[in-house]
Amino acid sequence: MPYKSCEEEELEDIKERENIDLITGLLSYTKSLEEMVIELRSKINALTPSGEQLPFPDLHGDVYEVFDHYPSYERYRECIEIASTFSF
Repeated sequence: MPYKSCEEEELEDIKERENIDLITGLLSYTKSLEEMVIELRSKINALTPSGEQLPFPDLHGDVYEVFDHYPSYERYRECIEIASTFSF
């Protein structure tokens, strides 16, 4: 295995940190969008006339998506799991 200079290792660390920052930012944005969708669905349900079927009987039903089938997921699993516990 070829020797890496300190500068090369630093660049790799910076790139990895940038990747983790991107993942964290995307998770934060996704979480806020999920909350907005659920809030809007709740408001729509509240406006539904009595006796009519609610448009969204399950507010959370199809909001969440799982990405663990992507090859890179395993590489960033720990980052994703930690970030998903944050309240952004």
